[in-house]
Amino acid sequence: MKKKCPKCGGIMVNDCCIKCGYMTSGNKVGSYISDDRFEDLQIYDKHFDEIYHNENTLMTFLLGPLNFSYRSHPIIGGIASVVHIFLFLFVSNLLNPVSKFNYFLYLLFHVLYLLIVRFAYCTFVNTIILKIDSIYINMIKRKTKNNEEYYNLLNSHNDKSISSIILSVLISICIILIILIIYTKL
Repeated sequence: MKKKCPKCGGIMVNDCCIKCGYMTSGNKVGSYISDDRFEDLQIYDKHFDEIYHNENTLMTFLLGPLNFSYRSHPIIGGIASVVHIFLFLFVSNLLNPVSKFNYFLYLLFHVLYLLIVRFAYCTFVNTIILKIDSIYINMIKRKTKNNEEYYNLLNSHNDKSISSIILSVLISICIILIILIIYTKL
């Protein structure tokens, strides 16, 4: 059985990766020094290019705030979902007088609002996800003792998860219930 490189997943021969030059001692073979700023992000997030070049706009548009959860940030996705719901309710409250005059215009404003918010998600969410991932990478780097353990943790990250969306929905429901309980007590 061939040993895999903990850094890039390539084949290890004599404790040296033939793909990236990584050695189990933490050194690199040769004098080549990579100036790639996103090397750790590319290892951590298997779909880095898709996110970096914003090629997942359809999925981002459909999921909206749950895209954070899909990219394995369920707490941020839950909070963003709650903010999205309350913003929708706020806009709906503002548009309530319009519904008395023209219900079609009222629905049109709601659809327009949802489209604007979803396009904003398509524009900014990938940048935010990459920033959050880089913060997680720095936390992993501080925790680990050696390079092999560090790259093993980066390689083992799962960056797309349906169960994370379910967890985010549960977090959103809990936050909304807490807010409603506090609101009814006042």
